[in-house]
Amino acid sequence: MELDNMMKLSGNCNIQIPMEVLNLIDDGKNPDDFTKDVLNSCIAKNQITKGKTDAFKSLRKHMLEELEQAFPAEVEEYRDIRASAAADMKRMAQNQNALPNGDVKVKGEL
Repeated sequence: MELDNMMKLSGNCNIQIPMEVLNLIDDGKNPDDFTKDVLNSCIAKNQITKGKTDAFKSLRKHMLEELEQAFPAEVEEYRDIRASAAADMKRMAQNQNALPNGDVKVKGEL
């Protein structure tokens, strides 16, 4: 009877299980190992991406310093344009009821 209940209720579920999890279970291993491995992989990729981002930030800073020595007026104009554009974007985000990260605030239903 319980198996029949599970079969009836399973029609309402749309759960996809990765084959790797099923293979771990077949091998007698803990399926939590799959989750742990996926999270560790994501953390490693995140660190690589963070390293690349930091390297580009450092390169940008270094290039601006070098450019400022050679073209001080142009770099000052560039910084003014960047500051103006950032202020415009912030103002637009506030006007559109958006969060600073680009997400839009959603009002909950009452």
